[in-house]
Amino acid sequence: MKTEYLSIKLIEQKEKTNVYEISSRLHGFKLGIIKWFPRWRQYSFFPESQTIYSYDCLEYISNFIKKLKEQHA
Repeated sequence: MKTEYLSIKLIEQKEKTNVYEISSRLHGFKLGIIKWFPRWRQYSFFPESQTIYSYDCLEYISNFIKKLKEQHA
């Protein structure tokens, strides 16, 4: 999946869950990952240190996690 600024790609398929990498389309560097967080029993975003996000990028990440949650249910 891609937006104007972000790219999300599947990087690991596990037995029940997946891991996704979020990167900058402009610069190509890794911004973080989305993966299953067992303690909360849901997908969560794990940002790289020293990264900054605008509200629309966070909204896109949040919406992607919501879709994963619906698929996982």
